[in-house]
Amino acid sequence: MAYLYILFNLRRVFLTLRQGNPFVLGNASRLRRVGLAVCLVPPLSWLLDVTVVRGRFSVLGEPLVTAIFPRESLPLVFLGLVILVIAEVVRLGVVMSEGYENLRREQELTV
Repeated sequence: MAYLYILFNLRRVFLTLRQGNPFVLGNASRLRRVGLAVCLVPPLSWLLDVTVVRGRFSVLGEPLVTAIFPRESLPLVFLGLVILVIAEVVRLGVVMSEGYENLRREQELTV
């Protein structure tokens, strides 16, 4: 389900790219949601695995426990953090460009 949420938000970002205006505040918040989802999917799936699967299944009579956070998930968490940084850069770029546009308009009105 989380992957559909990520794809939905990315689709909306790509729609603004296709329209030629990718630097909008909506994209910054969409990218932030994607980054948070990408960061949270591995820990939440691991937590679900530990709480739901533990004790329910056994291998050769021993309970199946995956209590150690898998190292394979760390690059995905790192990717989510990178996406969060990109979202902040986009947000700052939008805010600064709006400020720049206001200054430019004021300069044009100044005689």
